[in-house]
Amino acid sequence: QIADVTLTTEEQTNITLLGTLSELTVDSLSLNGTTVASSAELLLDTANDVTIDAGGGDIILSDDGVITGTFSLNNEHFDIRSRISNRDIRLKGNDGGSEITAMTLDMSAGGRVGIGTTAVSAKLHISGSDSNESAIRQSRAGAAIWDQAIDSSGRLQWGSRSTEGGTRTVRFTLDDNGKTGIGGGSSNSPTEALQVEGTISASTAVNINASASFFGAALSVQGDGYTTGAWEVGTSSTFVGKMYNNAGKLSLEADTNRDIQFG
Repeated sequence: QIADVTLTTEEQTNITLLGTLSELTVDSLSLNGTTVASSAELLLDTANDVTIDAGGGDIILSDDGVITGTFSLNNEHFDIRSRISNRDIRLKGNDGGSEITAMTLDMSAGGRVGIGTTAVSAKLHISGSDSNESAIRQSRAGAAIWDQAIDSSGRLQWGSRSTEGGTRTVRFTLDDNGKTGIGGGSSNSPTEALQVEGTISASTAVNINASASFFGAALSVQGDGYTTGAWEVGTSSTFVGKMYNNAGKLSLEADTNRDIQFG
């Protein structure tokens, strides 16, 4: 063991110390060789910034002589590269005392990105424990905030809110049975192929195809039904008649050579 030694000499070609040097303090250190070796951990401690200036453009990370990754300046772009085949790049952190993987770049699947999951199954795969953690949110200054999320029953929903702290209103729902709800309210749990909460408006025809069996209900209305035009029966090629408001009178009109039958 060598005791503390302070050298205040002029520039020296070589300084050789025999034994173990526990601590070396220098104002400036230049190495003409290529290797600094340590049999234990190597601590680099500075009161200011640490600058690594690699003239070759690469900072290379290796483990027992195997190159595992590089930081590179490539044509003025900064590249982070995993150098082992099919090894992912993961961004990890501490969330309330627990280590989490915030993002995974899956190199075995053509560069898929996983957020909240390490089992990346698509180009962009987002996973979370609830509708907030798994949501995709979009916001724009001065406009409503929209998100896409999966609710506790597995339904895919689009919702909006006026501010980040505001109440979310569901606007559109699609469940895994192919049922669709529009307008919020009861339509958030649709029981039909299409369930709408509110008024439906169409600028052209609404076509309803259902069973042609006798008394097969093609259109079922629970409550009152209104029209400012006419209720027509048939198609353009099989038109038989219509019911309409004729100057304040309810009129039934049959097509040419068609009968009107009651009972």
